[in-house]
Amino acid sequence: MIKKIENILNSMLDNDYLFNENQKREHSNVRFMLIVVIAVNIFDGITSSVYSGSWEAALNTLLLILFTSVTLFIVFNIKNVQGARMVASLGIIGNILIQFATGAEFINFNTMLLYPVAVCYFLGNLYSVKYLPFLFGGILLFISFWGKDLKIPEDSNVYAHVVSGLICSCLLGFSIGYIHERSFQALIKFTDQVATSAHIDALTRMLTRRAFSERYAKPLEEQGLLGKPLFIIMCDIDFFKKVNDTYGHETGDDVLKHVSGILSKYAVGRDVCFRWGGEEFLMFLHERSMQKAIDAANRIRVVLEYTPFLSVTAGVIKVTMSFGLHQYDPSLSMEKNIAVADGYLYAAKHNGRNRVEHVEV
Repeated sequence: MIKKIENILNSMLDNDYLFNENQKREHSNVRFMLIVVIAVNIFDGITSSVYSGSWEAALNTLLLILFTSVTLFIVFNIKNVQGARMVASLGIIGNILIQFATGAEFINFNTMLLYPVAVCYFLGNLYSVKYLPFLFGGILLFISFWGKDLKIPEDSNVYAHVVSGLICSCLLGFSIGYIHERSFQALIKFTDQVATSAHIDALTRMLTRRAFSERYAKPLEEQGLLGKPLFIIMCDIDFFKKVNDTYGHETGDDVLKHVSGILSKYAVGRDVCFRWGGEEFLMFLHERSMQKAIDAANRIRVVLEYTPFLSVTAGVIKVTMSFGLHQYDPSLSMEKNIAVADGYLYAAKHNGRNRVEHVEV
């Protein structure tokens, strides 16, 4: 159990916890909340024993720790986060009721303020605060109906503690829940911005190789495995190094923008295009026959050839590209299919550039 608690505390300090929006994060919160409750029980038991000078308070605390530990053990072994949350909530309510049932004279009512606040904070749910009035209302009814049987002192201070607890917990719970929710939403927004910046090339505004790996590779591979027409085009700007050496890297960047604009224009429908690296681009064409895919690649090649780039400093720069086209083969992995298209691109470069190489049809 100690090892499990250590693992939970460690998991709440790593990036996987902060950047995780699924059930793993909430499950960790539920378990950590119960650990906090056990810690409070221990502290309250020690202070109550010292204050009252009675072992009954210590026995009461041992029962609470045992009950909450069993609850924590159950939560550890529940995989469904909804079930874990329900068991944890029942555990906290049971923890409070046990304190009444085993000796109200040893109860420190102020410690109960922690429980609903802990629920709101560690579950990270702004709307969980709406359950607090019901929780405290139940405690008031419990005291009213069974207070005499449990020898709860008929003292206005008891009710004052509970009512003040209701007000303070609602205010604190709402505040902490609101801050937690806002912080979490800000974190989600930030991670979305980071992901977007990593998936969109800053220069050409095209999808990046990372975007392909993280978002597009699997859906495209699934489409290819279903036998739907899918064509891979690997293309490369001819003599791009010469452009950089002759006119400078700033002009080279402008040429890349010029080329990416044309490629994006002719990637229609479900077609998608990525900047693969440097002056190399990767395209996926859908819903075509082999001949129409060849025609589409040649159309882009011709448009590039007859749309020279006009540079303010360097004048007219003629830009051409070489293309390697390959129809997706379901018997090969995505990496090997791309490698085949890259092989055809190499053949296009070897055979004179400004051409589309593909399997014979």
